[in-house]
Amino acid sequence: MDKKKNQKDNFKEQLLTPIMEGKFQFSCHKGVPCFTDCCRDLRLVLTLFDIVRIKNRLKLSSKEFLDTYTLSDFDEEICLPMILLKMKDDDYRKCPSVCFS
Repeated sequence: MDKKKNQKDNFKEQLLTPIMEGKFQFSCHKGVPCFTDCCRDLRLVLTLFDIVRIKNRLKLSSKEFLDTYTLSDFDEEICLPMILLKMKDDDYRKCPSVCFS
């Protein structure tokens, strides 16, 4: 039992250790069986920087991007407004960024 617990703890530690230098790379495309599984049904808060980068990449005005791809919410606990990425309106609530590229 202790060996399994140790392995679990080591695995968690590796997963939760931030990448301090370098880049993180992964392969995500339609040929991968888990394509879009990791980014569906999310409550993804966007920063101002996220909004600017995405709207520029899509060549949209801020208003067009916000109206089309986001929802606004107010977090009562922290008393701040939040802009959330709107998931697709389908059974899987997929992330719309899959179609951004």
